[in-house]
Amino acid sequence: MGRFTASDDFNTSPIYGLYMNNGIDGNIPNVLFETQFSAYPFATWAERLRYHPTPEFNLQFGVFQTWDRIFQRSTNGLDWGIRGGDGVMMLAQIGWTPEFFKKSVRVASDGKSAATPQMKGLPGHYWIGGSYSPWKGYAQFGSTEKASGSYGFYLHADQMLYQVAPGCEQGFTLFFDTGYYPQDNISIMPWQFNVGAFYTGLLPSRTNDKTIAGLIYGEFGGDYASTIQASGIGRPEHEAVLEFGYRIQFTKFAYLQPDLQYVSHPSGTGRIPDAVVVGAQLGLSF
Repeated sequence: MGRFTASDDFNTSPIYGLYMNNGIDGNIPNVLFETQFSAYPFATWAERLRYHPTPEFNLQFGVFQTWDRIFQRSTNGLDWGIRGGDGVMMLAQIGWTPEFFKKSVRVASDGKSAATPQMKGLPGHYWIGGSYSPWKGYAQFGSTEKASGSYGFYLHADQMLYQVAPGCEQGFTLFFDTGYYPQDNISIMPWQFNVGAFYTGLLPSRTNDKTIAGLIYGEFGGDYASTIQASGIGRPEHEAVLEFGYRIQFTKFAYLQPDLQYVSHPSGTGRIPDAVVVGAQLGLSF
């Protein structure tokens, strides 16, 4: 209980941070924006309960403050207020973290106890969740009246499919995530999915580097598309992005990642030519 964000605990994975495009990096956007799903650095008043009935299964429930300016800097920082028009968003998620094809691996001694064998396999992370908010403050497309209520669902799966050795990070991992928020009157993009893969240590001499590929695809909502069409700049339908990157891990705390993206159908209207985006990111961990 305190001030934190929904994205700290719900529908988030370290895998997303391997990508540069915000369609993957962070949280899947149609879950983030269609619900006022709070995310770094915009903390809110919140309460979260996490329960592990077994080591592989977990259940999470959360209640988060929400309002119409949740992503504005002027209403964050040391502004910890609760306003009369604020609402709440409720989240529930069930997760499964299995390891397949386990084999015995001897773990090195920590100097205090003898080395003991442990069972290690191909790790995976799966979850399904949803959100509901009764808040009466959601802006509607084509109307000045506020809508009451938001709901939707999301799903994530990532699985390591090949491992150089049991318990080793080197190998091939595949992931998929999607969000479905069907209310056309308030959802810019009711449906989106991402799929991607990365290989750690593809080059024999670079065992900690990551070779990364991903696809982002989203379909725009009918009500949103109608408002854009009415302005005379075309009717948005869908948008897609292909991303490729190579993360060069210089040390445990520093990496450089050149990145290439191909954007198909920018803005969804077909009036903007497809684009190639070249970029890079540098990361330092302290």
